[in-house]
Parts: sequence; C-alpha cells; structure tokens
Amino acid sequence: MNVKNLINTIIIVCILTASTFANAASYADVPTEHWAYSVINDAAEAGIMYGRDDGTFGLGDAVKRCEFAAMLVRLMKWEKSSSDIPLFSDLQSGEWYVADINTLAEHNVFNEKEFRPNDNITRREMAVMLVKALGYSELAQSETDSVFNDVSDDEGYITVAHTLGIINGKSDTVFEPEGLALREEAAAMMMRMFNKYNSTLNEIHGFYAISSWGQKEIAAQMDSVSFGWSRLQYTDNNAVFLNQTSDGGNDWCIPDGSQNAIDYMRENGVSINLAVTMTNDNDCNAILLNSENRSEAIRQILSASENFDGVTIDFEGMKGSELKNGLNEFVKELRRLLGNKKLYVAVHPVLKHSNEYFNAYDYRTLGEYADRIILMAHDYAANTLPDDLINTDFIATPVTPFDEVFNALKAITNLTTGISDKSKIQLAISTASTAAWNTTDRKITDNTAIHPSIDTVQKRLAQSDTEITYSQTYKNPYAFYNTENNQQILIWYEDSRSVKDKINLAKMFGINSISIWRIGAIANGNREQYMDIWNTIISEYKN
Repeated sequence: MNVKNLINTIIIVCILTASTFANAASYADVPTEHWAYSVINDAAEAGIMYGRDDGTFGLGDAVKRCEFAAMLVRLMKWEKSSSDIPLFSDLQSGEWYVADINTLAEHNVFNEKEFRPNDNITRREMAVMLVKALGYSELAQSETDSVFNDVSDDEGYITVAHTLGIINGKSDTVFEPEGLALREEAAAMMMRMFNKYNSTLNEIHGFYAISSWGQKEIAAQMDSVSFGWSRLQYTDNNAVFLNQTSDGGNDWCIPDGSQNAIDYMRENGVSINLAVTMTNDNDCNAILLNSENRSEAIRQILSASENFDGVTIDFEGMKGSELKNGLNEFVKELRRLLGNKKLYVAVHPVLKHSNEYFNAYDYRTLGEYADRIILMAHDYAANTLPDDLINTDFIATPVTPFDEVFNALKAITNLTTGISDKSKIQLAISTASTAAWNTTDRKITDNTAIHPSIDTVQKRLAQSDTEITYSQTYKNPYAFYNTENNQQILIWYEDSRSVKDKINLAKMFGINSISIWRIGAIANGNREQYMDIWNTIISEYKN
C-alpha cells in the first residue's frame, strides 16, 4: 500500500470511528452492568433498533411483530418496499409499518393472509423470520433433529437458527417457542446475526495443480497456495516413496517451469506450501499404521518441503478407527518436526446420511496440531445412477447440496468433537465441480456422469438455447443445453450464486476462510450467466 492510500485509509477509518461513537446509544433504563448493555448499544449503532421517545430503550418490554419487521428490514439492509398498499388483510394504509411488512413479503419472509402487526412476537416466530430472511427456508425443511424437547411446530427453523448460534434456548433442552421475546433478547439475536452476516473473508487459500499457471494473477491475490506436486506411495518393494515424477501415471508431479510459479508467488507475498496427497487404501494402511513407515514418510516430506513455507496434507477416503489413530500420530509428529512452518490438513466432511463413511478424520485432534483444516465439502454428485432412476423425472445431482454443506459445517464446529478454534477452519470450494448427463426429453438416459471442464461449461451457458435454473433447495445451478450432435445434456455446476451462498453459510458458522480447488479452473467470465466467480469471492474478501 502506498503512502497516499495509507493516508486515505486512515482518514476513512477515523471518520467511520467518529461516526460510530457519535451514534452510540445510552438509555436511561439500561444500567451499564446489565448483561445486554453492550448489545443494545451495538444494535443502536448499527441502526437496527431504536429507543423510545422518552429516552428509554424499553428494557423488559415485549417486541411487537411490526417492530420486529422493521428491525429485520434494517438488519438485512433491504430497500423498503415502494408500495404503500398493504399486502395483508389486517394492515391499514398509512400505518408506519406497512412498508416494512410489505418488504418482508417481497423477500419471502412472510406469506400468510394476516400479519397481526400489534401482537407480541414469540420466540418461535422470530426464529422462523430470521431463518427465512437468510434464505434458508428449504434448508429448514430438511433439518428436523431438534435438541429441544418442547419444540414441535417449525422445528427445522428453530434447529437452523440455534445451530447457527442466532438464537439460544432457555436451557440445553428447553426453548420456550411460544414465550415472548423481550427487546433486549431481540437485540442480542439481531447482533449475533448482523455480525456474522456482515463479516468478510479474512483468508483465501488455493491449490495449484494442473493448468494453474494461466491464473497466476488470481493466485497472487491469495494469502497462501499449496503446490500439488507430491504423491505419497508404498511401492511393491515395501518402501515409502514420495513420488514427484510422472512415473506410474502420477498427476501429482513437479511440472516444467515449477520454479517460475514458486518465484511468482514469493514475489507477490503469497505463502507457499507443498501439498502431499495419498488416495490409495493400500498406501494409507501401509504407511499410517506402521510407525517406521510414518517416520520415513515424514522424513521425505520434510526434505521435499525444505524450500516451502509449510506442508499441506491431503490423505483422502480413509475409514476406520485404526487409520484415525494412525493419521493423528502422523500429523502430531509432522507438526513437531515442521517447527515454525505451517501445517494444513484436508479432511472429508461428515455426510448427512452416513456418519461412518469417511470417519478416520478426528477433527478435534487434527485441529490441535494443524494451522488450518480444509473441509472438502464439495463434489457430492454421484458418478453413476441406479438403473431405476434412468428415464424418470429424477434430475437432482447437485455437486454441493446445501444441506450437506450445512451438515458438514455443523459437524466440524461441534462444541465437543469439532475444531475448537474456528479460525483454523477453511471451507473448501471446488469451482471445477461438474456433473453432466445425457438426456432425452429432460430425462436422464445414461447412468454414467461426464465432467465437462469449466471452460466448456461457460461456452455452453452462452448458447442461446441453454436454459439455466438455480435450485433453491440445493443452492446449485443446473442447465439443459444441446450439443452440435443434438444431444441434450443436463449439467450441474458451480456459479457465483452457489459460491456466495456457501461463503455466507460459512460466515454464519463463524468461519471466514476458504480454500479453492483449483487455481486454473476459477471462472471469472460472464456476469449475466453468474460465472464471475472470482470477482464474487474477492468482493467478500477483507480488502
């Protein structure tokens, strides 16, 4: 940053700081020692909640539904509805709250016949509106595993709101859904959601692999880059081998011009790691379950990463308690010997319907030793479909179904078994993920998926006959297009909307760091087709 920009930044910060303190609230009925004193003032400074005309806040008063509507509009920074015609039968023209309530309707937060503006809002109603404001109604329909014994109606909404830390129970098992929300409680809920919703990304990591050099300028804007140039193997000769060549069809090899990539990142202040992958079951078992083999693998990794700032471990597809213990020991020892160098560890997500599928990743323990844990919550789409789904109306093969990402984030942030320091967590986003199928009359005809490149996707989306749809259920786009041979293709993929939705979800979990698979496949094209993915990511960044 040059001196001129630095001075301008300081001036802006000073102005904003002065403005913040000038708008700080101080209410006669809110003592400084009250538990909600800070959040009440914060809510006033954020322009979400205002006091009474008599200079009080209304501490202990219940919140009316019309008041909550106005608060929610201000929280979400929505432009108020331009219509002064009430959209609900029990609203009267000219009332101060009509525009706010109409705004909720326009944003699908409320769609019943009557709003009951002067009724006190319940804790259940508040949770429902907050979750709907986030756009998580579809998610709430699938989340019915409540921790509260007294919740029956709107269980999914309350579950989501509680999981995201927006609204708390009265105890671990009691929510009091029909209890009234007090103004100070509303302030606390609003500020929890406001602070998360308006936070920014503070770190971006990327994987440098095949064909990544073409996006070196994008990589140079990241905080750290892992070079995927090493595969850990156990040879037929019963030896540990860190393969950095193309021998044996190894794609994780050092390419021509590798030093140019390293030098370019260093020149741009990007921290660089050596990424080490291992995906073969036999390799994982032979190396991780034998102490001598673990030591030899670590020795070779340390040697190969001598000129790097750290190491990124990507051991995939592992199951079982033995491999869990072996991985823990491996990471613990590698952490010790790396010294001050960084250690990143990629882990599989917990699956919603199969907690035991990839269960060799001990989030709690790995989080103690690693500097970053990369949650690979992507590429969920099946590569093959059962025969009974062929030639049916089934088309749902999203690459990152939103409920699965939600479940993965919930698991990795679990207070007991998850990572205790959320700043270590990076949500992985695969901009290269695609799942395409041959179709006839919009029915899948072949049970094997194809995976077009992101360049092909962008070209197909630009066709005049392509029909693009964004699934609110999965928060993934899909499209139907025709090839030159008149073959109709259904494709699920990632776009700027799906990426932003995942970033926003991560922020609601208190996670402000992402990892991108992979550099070289980050779309940054047509905005109208929502393929300006990098621009979307960087707009969420701290700068």
